[in-house]
Amino acid sequence: MTDTIFMVFAVMSIASAIAVVTWRNPVHCVLALIASFAGVAGLFYLLSAPFIAVMQIIIYAGAIIVLFLFVIMLLNLKKNEMGGDAPVQDRLFTVFLCVITVIILSIPVVATFTGTFYDQYKKTFPKPDANLGITETIGQEIFSAHALAFELISILIIAALIGAIYLAKKRQRG
Repeated sequence: MTDTIFMVFAVMSIASAIAVVTWRNPVHCVLALIASFAGVAGLFYLLSAPFIAVMQIIIYAGAIIVLFLFVIMLLNLKKNEMGGDAPVQDRLFTVFLCVITVIILSIPVVATFTGTFYDQYKKTFPKPDANLGITETIGQEIFSAHALAFELISILIIAALIGAIYLAKKRQRG
């Protein structure tokens, strides 16, 4: 049953990611990106990482997509500004890349169902820790082993925020 659910989430993620790249309408692309993020969140949940799955939904499918939609709506692109149809060579190259990607991604899937990949996987990788993806474990890891990196990232984000405010104020005066 878990394998079937995994395949549903995997196909959903891959199909919606291909739709993001191939569809012409930006709003439809954003909706496909939401579906892709939801599929990835489902995969994280299947990997016993519920915290990461919830963060995937809240941060990416919530906040980032809202920002994308705001930018798309603020740009107010007209039909002629989105570009015309792609040349035949570009379309053929896109189809070629999609076929190659599907072939490369299907190799582990076929090997898993034949049993060769799964047996190698069990021998190579240890079982994940039971506390993997739990909020308490992530918090302890961030604030102990990675405290310096956490603080440096917060300083970087504050600097970016100050820079954005400075640039916005400068444009208003000019």
